[in-house]
Amino acid sequence: MISKDKWLIANSAADPISQAAERAVGQRMSAVLHYHPLAAFHSEDDVEHVHQLRVWCRRGVAAVDVFAPLLAPRKAAKAKKWLRRIRKSAGDARDLDVLALRLDQDPNLAHAERQSYMDNLAPWRIEAQQSIVTCFERAEQESAVKKLRRLAGSTKWRLAKTEPTLEVFAAHALQPYLQRFWKRAAGDLTDFERLHRLRIAGKELRYTMELLAAGFPKSFRTQLYPLVVDFQERLGRINDLSEASSRWQRWFRDATDGTSPRWETNSKTQRELAVQAAAEFLVWWSTDRIEEFRASWRAVSK
Repeated sequence: MISKDKWLIANSAADPISQAAERAVGQRMSAVLHYHPLAAFHSEDDVEHVHQLRVWCRRGVAAVDVFAPLLAPRKAAKAKKWLRRIRKSAGDARDLDVLALRLDQDPNLAHAERQSYMDNLAPWRIEAQQSIVTCFERAEQESAVKKLRRLAGSTKWRLAKTEPTLEVFAAHALQPYLQRFWKRAAGDLTDFERLHRLRIAGKELRYTMELLAAGFPKSFRTQLYPLVVDFQERLGRINDLSEASSRWQRWFRDATDGTSPRWETNSKTQRELAVQAAAEFLVWWSTDRIEEFRASWRAVSK
């Protein structure tokens, strides 16, 4: 049974970083390899298989990036390439699953109209599923499974200076992600593209925090991490609504040959909701909120 705990489990913050890195990389590669066949061949049993595959691919890339000083560069590069390839192969399938869920929960759709949309969506979902299957088969053929599985075994401290503890390494490794987050957060956030870039920076920071939390005080996980999750989820809702608007145009306009009168209305509705959510976020992300956020980080960094 693989561990699907998002947190790096360490004996203490004084653990050598090589031990923590091997555990983290191995756990994330195992989770990807667990969900890949499930997403390829059992997505009809549970759409979460596809979702979890994409999430763990992101966590896997984060682990490779964070612990890059302890990994063989060529092996790390190949692992990231495969993780991104796998995640990309599941992108349309996940988007269509989300859209299907929205359709199912839309109270304004009559049963017949909902079924019509679902029928039009079905062949797109079948095509998207084939992308996951093809990627899985290619990964098998090119021994990607073995490469990902063995990556953790190549973990070791590779620099000339003395190997640091998890605590020392964590304080240093977190800084680039935190700086990128604040750089994006301090910029102009009045359009969807900038909000999207900030969301990505927040997501990268979140996944890095999961990897390094054991090197910080308990409050890092119990108090600071929930703030980042809340921040990311607010931006995630904006992104979901904006993407939903695009999906209505990209899929249903073509799939129904423009015969449904609602695809354009639904697209505009989702866009309006995205604009409203973005405006609400900017009110929430006030000067006082930003300072509160910074103060929380300073308290943990002491």
